[in-house]
Amino acid sequence: MGFLLIVLFQSCKFEVKEFSMPYSSEDVEKLTDDEKLWCLNRSVDRLDCECATVILESGVDPDCCLGDCGWATSNPIGVVTHSYYDTYWRYFYGDIDELKEPLPDVLTLSILVKSGADINKRPYVWQRVYEISNQDIASKWKDRPTRDGVREGVYEDMRDYTIKDANRVLKTLLELGADPDMLGHPYPFSYEAMEAGITDKQAKKYFEKGTRAINEAIEKGMAWESQVDLLLQYTYLDEESLNAAQRSGDPEMIKKIQKLWEKQ
Repeated sequence: MGFLLIVLFQSCKFEVKEFSMPYSSEDVEKLTDDEKLWCLNRSVDRLDCECATVILESGVDPDCCLGDCGWATSNPIGVVTHSYYDTYWRYFYGDIDELKEPLPDVLTLSILVKSGADINKRPYVWQRVYEISNQDIASKWKDRPTRDGVREGVYEDMRDYTIKDANRVLKTLLELGADPDMLGHPYPFSYEAMEAGITDKQAKKYFEKGTRAINEAIEKGMAWESQVDLLLQYTYLDEESLNAAQRSGDPEMIKKIQKLWEKQ
């Protein structure tokens, strides 16, 4: 069940309080409003569906939570969209019980929307496409699990799992009604924005001059062809799609988008 050590700031004073995460309505009733929001953040970050359900059933706003990173972690769906449930590691270590459908990231998103969360409060589709990229895969490769000090399998196996994990959440967002064309921008999700204490109003100004998710996916190249195909079930190409294909530097992606553009 675990304990949560929480530091609540109020009028330049702070209180340190230790308590267990709530798993019953009685547990939730013992918490202050801020503590409930902290617990909601922790539960969705950990994809703890049981705890999240109990908190949401208490009437907590499903569009609000309290994390350590300000704006970036103040929204439950955004927290889940940013999270990463790594199936590669679980298959590698034989944690089959943890891979039963529906997986916790999908289930947590469904619980939030069912509880009334606004699936279009932020550009979640763009966020998922942008945040898991080729650079992300390269980073995960460095920390890939080993047996007897020898790396097993090939890079492509891990890459394929990473792409499937990214697309699983993306598909769920789209099925739940997330707008595939809501513009997104990197800055609101950056460390610099967190340090600056960005607000919803400020983030919106950046999003208004942002990009479309389909073009971010195209720019990642043919390794992400499945993501492009998934998005095209819900959206369309524009002239910037052709430019994104060129920026990918991938001849096959360039050819694919040109062909689809001519058919569209």
